Amino acid sequence: RPMDDGALGASVLVPALRAVGVRRIDRMVLSHADADHENGLLAVARHMRVGELWYSGDPAKSREHRALLASLAAQQSRWRRLPVSPWSATRLQVGGTAVQVRLANGPGLSRNDRSLVLAIGSPDVSLLLTGDIEADAEAALSASPLPHAAIRVLKVPHHGSKTSSTPALLRWSKPAFAVVSGRPWAQHQLPATSIVRRYKQQAIPLWSTAA
Repeated sequence: RPMDDGALGASVLVPALRAVGVRRIDRMVLSHADADHENGLLAVARHMRVGELWYSGDPAKSREHRALLASLAAQQSRWRRLPVSPWSATRLQVGGTAVQVRLANGPGLSRNDRSLVLAIGSPDVSLLLTGDIEADAEAALSASPLPHAAIRVLKVPHHGSKTSSTPALLRWSKPAFAVVSGRPWAQHQLPATSIVRRYKQQAIPLWSTAA
């Protein structure tokens, strides 16, 4: 939740990482500077050593954003702004894993549409991590070559909002299954019923944290 100063991340995310033996983060990725995408990172940055931050450089003035950057600066983490030009994939090799980072940019695009998109591929699995992109950025992404031969896991864009998960994106990515960071509370439940139905119509199994 916005304005929680990383409390949820400290109570849930940090213990979960420690439970599987994680004590250090080599590379932390900020999809975009919205509080619900920063609070977990803020908690991690306060409790663990972070080697490098990947981010778009999109300006933000929120308390969470200032606190995250201050925590990383205090431990002298490296900062890497990605990518340098819109929708030109920045290709990186991290160990045996191939990583592509993409960013939509242009007049009129929302901060959500300017989320970093990561395509991660290893010999065992391929992931497409979409941040909060919406229809405009999805259209641009769907017009580009598929980053890997097949997408195993799709992180559902924008928490399953009605403004995302367009039919074009689902036809393009053809994931084996999808995972959505949802919520069963608040005025607008996520994922939206119409989006759940769309994944079902496309025969894509959907796993939700709201379930």
